[in-house]
Amino acid sequence: MNKDETFEGSFLIASKSMPDPRFSKSVILLINFSSDGAMGIVLNRPHKISLKDVLMDMNVSQVNSNTRIPIFNGGPVSLEKGFLLHNSDIELEESIEINGTNCFLNSSKDALASLCSNEVNSGVNLYLGCCGWSPGQLENELKSNDWVISKAQNELIFDSNYNAMWDKAIEGIGFNIDSLANKSGLA
Repeated sequence: MNKDETFEGSFLIASKSMPDPRFSKSVILLINFSSDGAMGIVLNRPHKISLKDVLMDMNVSQVNSNTRIPIFNGGPVSLEKGFLLHNSDIELEESIEINGTNCFLNSSKDALASLCSNEVNSGVNLYLGCCGWSPGQLENELKSNDWVISKAQNELIFDSNYNAMWDKAIEGIGFNIDSLANKSGLA
């Protein structure tokens, strides 16, 4: 990886030959990607836990009964931590903008409580956990063709048809993913 190159704000799309079944047909939004490692959030794995249960675990009581915030499994790392991903229509203190997208990230309990005291119906998702890679690990997985990196498609991030997200992300790349070899090499 070129030291000036960054893929923050890009999609990391699992290839068909992804060896880790936890990431089969995953679409990940890369939050950080540098020589120090990488961090991302799986966008298309709905969680079975309810918003009510999450809020109860956090001792948050001010909830508008009309609040609808979808909850997802963001990855196998830091499962006890929640990440709010929201669009620019929602303003929350302490949110950081994700490069290359129209999205912001916030992991504050106060931000979630604030959203839940209002009537929120779109433009925000809650992810429990995240994905992490040690230095060089993601680069090696990319060389092995486990992943394809593409420009983030903002319209997919908050699309409610999460079962079709991987197919739509692949379609957005503009080439046939079946043409990728399972192993990398030099021509």
